[in-house]
Amino acid sequence: METVVDKMLQLKENIVMHPTDNINLVIGEGLKFSYVRKICEFVFTNQNIKIKLLAQAPRSDPQKRRKEEESIVTVKTVTVKTQGKSFVDVVKKLKEEVNIDRIGVKVKRLQRTEKGDLRLTVEGGHEKAKSLQNEIKSKVDDVQVATRKMGMTTIFILGLDPTTREEEVKQALAREIKLNETDIVIRAIRTGKFGEQTVIAEAPKEHVLPLIKRRNLRIGWTECGIRERIDLVRCFRCLQDGHKTGECRAQADRSGDCIRCGESGHKGKECTNRNRCTTCNVDGHRADQIKCPEFKKMIEIARKQKMHPKEAKTRRRRGKTAHDLAYAMAKQRDVDMILVSEPNKTIVKRNDWIKDEKEDVAVLFMNKNSRSENKEAVIAGDINAKSFLWQSPVSDKRGEYWAEWVAALDLVVHNTGEVATFARGTTESFIDVTLSTQKMSTRIINWKVMEEENMTDHRYIYYELKVNAVP
Repeated sequence: METVVDKMLQLKENIVMHPTDNINLVIGEGLKFSYVRKICEFVFTNQNIKIKLLAQAPRSDPQKRRKEEESIVTVKTVTVKTQGKSFVDVVKKLKEEVNIDRIGVKVKRLQRTEKGDLRLTVEGGHEKAKSLQNEIKSKVDDVQVATRKMGMTTIFILGLDPTTREEEVKQALAREIKLNETDIVIRAIRTGKFGEQTVIAEAPKEHVLPLIKRRNLRIGWTECGIRERIDLVRCFRCLQDGHKTGECRAQADRSGDCIRCGESGHKGKECTNRNRCTTCNVDGHRADQIKCPEFKKMIEIARKQKMHPKEAKTRRRRGKTAHDLAYAMAKQRDVDMILVSEPNKTIVKRNDWIKDEKEDVAVLFMNKNSRSENKEAVIAGDINAKSFLWQSPVSDKRGEYWAEWVAALDLVVHNTGEVATFARGTTESFIDVTLSTQKMSTRIINWKVMEEENMTDHRYIYYELKVNAVP
């Protein structure tokens, strides 16, 4: 919403003409408090002004409140396997044979799963779901029935002494989160090298979240650590973590390779080879195991983002706030053109943005009066490739292909390598590159990577272009 940025910049100019120490800003309906605050922080940086933001309290949504009041523990699913029978026939038979009113069970939802089975969502928690499961088993002989709790999360309980039993863990956990022991599932108990035990348990996320934030629980004599299991998104095309298959930019398709050893011709469950990491290219561990340094690093980053969800949420791709901060920066520095990778699709559909067919790149000309008849070119973007050619400390296969292309076209690389162009947590890389033709290279000056906050993982790249006047 560029008008907000424009208004803020106008306000800043007015304050210069009419100095003041305090400003009260009323946030209009439809604007988020966090969004306006971030724009204010950017526009009024280094200004000795106290700004008070006034916003109307959000109205309570009755429907949302009802959902929050429904405990996660009270909702469970019962799955009935069709085993080759018609889905409609199974539903019909259940309705004829099972009287849910008689056993006091309320079915909230009836769904067909991807495998063609019947999933029943039940209110009333473990006991009600178990009652329905037993009733179906007693009335219908030729079906398999299973129950599953919804809204569960997996936690690791670390550092238990060797004598601790499963019942003790359940009792301590149930007492702490104020639930029944039946709502807690112990998945495994592992013994470490020195006899210490680690318990893998499942519990309702809404109730166990305060315990995860506190990060400790006393069981018996021991103060144990609590950590939530972090599940990373995995791409089954390149076998790497951190993105989905549809977002994969890797050139090599490894979807047919084994996840355990990285070789083709068989799947992981059939593999008898030694584990080999497809990320590190070393033996001894898999790419999705904590022994892998890169996987461990990504887990720690994801854990930090979970502990600070508001900050992580603002750093999502294609965010409006990141767009508007870029616009504000351009206005303040009298920039003539903005080039954005992975822009916000809603914003670039309006105004004067020029975008590609997939809306993955967009350009905005801030100065409508600028024109040039020169056919020389500047090429810039997130190429997601590493090469020593643009000062990256490491190189990859994709970077080698790009380097060959740059050399073949006799292009000039303007990256200096002083500051990484991409930063996520502790990971930094040089994947945003600025190229130009030979003649154009002499006109690009003051190229630099800006380290100011912009609410994205990619940093601003700023440079000036000396343009010859056109008669």
